[in-house]
Amino acid sequence: MNLSEQQKRTLLNKDRKERIVSPFEKVLSQIKMHTQLILTFLGVSLGILLGFTLRSANLSSETIMIISFPGDLLMRMLKMLVLPLVVSSLITGVAVLDPKASGKIGLYAICYYILSTILAASLGIILVITIKPGDKETKSEVGEGTAKSTITSQDAIMDLIRNLFPENLIQATIQQGQTHYTYEKSNSIIKSSNSSVLGNDNEKKKWNFKYNDNTNILGVIAFCVAFGMIISSMGRKAEILLHLFLVLNEITMKFVKIIMW
Repeated sequence: MNLSEQQKRTLLNKDRKERIVSPFEKVLSQIKMHTQLILTFLGVSLGILLGFTLRSANLSSETIMIISFPGDLLMRMLKMLVLPLVVSSLITGVAVLDPKASGKIGLYAICYYILSTILAASLGIILVITIKPGDKETKSEVGEGTAKSTITSQDAIMDLIRNLFPENLIQATIQQGQTHYTYEKSNSIIKSSNSSVLGNDNEKKKWNFKYNDNTNILGVIAFCVAFGMIISSMGRKAEILLHLFLVLNEITMKFVKIIMW
């Protein structure tokens, strides 16, 4: 009984000591917890302030390049980690889940994509009604331009589906496919009894599917989700491979923390 009473007293004393904390110590502990967030906010604020102040200085392109050099390095390092971060996090996230749960998440992702597409289309309709592109007054003020709008909404949807199933996974990490049209002019020959005369030029529209220097992130995501679901269905046989991607995810996250600091 004596031992238990002494233990209760020591616990009560510890609780009282923990409760008595000065406001300065509380503020200091919050600053330590959110140091990275505070420094990021200060850096963004300082960058905006310097940007507006140096705007009127009419700096040369070389000076602007030197000022933006540290930010360019930071963006390069972060872009370098996008692909391993997406691959490792998606594969491990899907592989750890149950097949039923991953199916629900896939359904939610499809619903989110459809909803975002509907919102984007609605925003486009609202902007068309308000801005009225192609109006005669707008053409007279801005000009008609020379570029031809050849890619239709059907082409965009079909390109989306094509990029969802890349033919080469390594190529998908550096290139993305897109529809292109080329126009070939052909002169029509009008034959008469005495001579032949060149008629009007006819343009033939030729379809091409070319690759641009841009990551096909949609194809990479589709492959990683399917790969993770197969790992989840294999169970213990794929534990070594799952552990590999878990370690890769942890290494990539540590890389991101080091770069952000």
